[in-house]
Amino acid sequence: MSREIIIQPHFVLIENLKELAELTKRVSSNAKSPNTLNGYASDWEDFEGWCRQLGMQCLPASPSTVAAYLAERATKQWVGPSGRLKKPILKEPLKLPTLLHRVWGIKFKHKENGFFFDSSCKEIEDVLSSLRRSNTAKEVRQDPLLLSDIRAMVEHLPNTITGIRDKALILVGFVSAMRRSEIADLKMEDIRFVEEGIEIRLNWSKTGSREIQLPYGSNPFTCPVRALKAWIKISNVFDGAVFRSINKHGQIGGRAMSGASVALIVKRNAYVKLKISMASEKGDHSLTYSGHSLRAGFCTTAASQGVPEHLIMAQAGHKKSDTTKKYIRIANKWKDNAAIKLGL
Repeated sequence: MSREIIIQPHFVLIENLKELAELTKRVSSNAKSPNTLNGYASDWEDFEGWCRQLGMQCLPASPSTVAAYLAERATKQWVGPSGRLKKPILKEPLKLPTLLHRVWGIKFKHKENGFFFDSSCKEIEDVLSSLRRSNTAKEVRQDPLLLSDIRAMVEHLPNTITGIRDKALILVGFVSAMRRSEIADLKMEDIRFVEEGIEIRLNWSKTGSREIQLPYGSNPFTCPVRALKAWIKISNVFDGAVFRSINKHGQIGGRAMSGASVALIVKRNAYVKLKISMASEKGDHSLTYSGHSLRAGFCTTAASQGVPEHLIMAQAGHKKSDTTKKYIRIANKWKDNAAIKLGL
């Protein structure tokens, strides 16, 4: 018995391939968090607008075009959108972390449209290397919030729905060593409560998927597991974004907060503001805290307490030991200082 062979028309095969490409694109986009994708879109919008102004091709972009864009954004003031209404305002030159993010956004757009983009090519690397050495694009150092700071921060929070949310965010953010974008994008579906505490599965982390364990704390007041349970109970958040915005009437929003909101929660904390104020009165105006201070604080505290490097790397999701060693050096800068050994 012969088997009938069905040959699809050529145009049908083309349509199927298009559908497959679209499906692949949609599934691949889920590998990035919504905040990351929004950030990339903003990066591309600025680069595309810059190219349009100068009559340059943006897709695909030549390395020299991207290098020129980075050099100008790092050294000159520029007009860009601000706020929800996207009102144009005069902005200061961009710092190095923002410039690097611009490169990632440009690379992502090229990849999304099937173009190869070599972000490590000589033209771009030369500009970035020069900016790293210059004063115009120095990274702003964010001070770590250590264990004593975290305890004081939660003690200064009011017993309100906002205070309960902020307490959970601060404690979970500190112990998990998550990035501020990871805290903002955390969903109930990523969390599993177990006998020992909480297991968090991040499938969309910047450095790849990883699991984080949050054990019960010995002190109930500063226990991240109990704090998160208290927030879930009062907010009735059982799916979707864990940490959400709260308006002045105490009403909880339905969407995830942004990474900038995580930083704001840290900066506006009464203890943090008091600490900065007291330091300023003594002439020290260098203290800078942000959402990254929670992550940096965990790594520095763990290093100072002798936690092995590989365990810090696993919790924080560091791919390179050089990153972890930076926090170890900060933690031990006085203990291992050569000048102390002189005996003066």
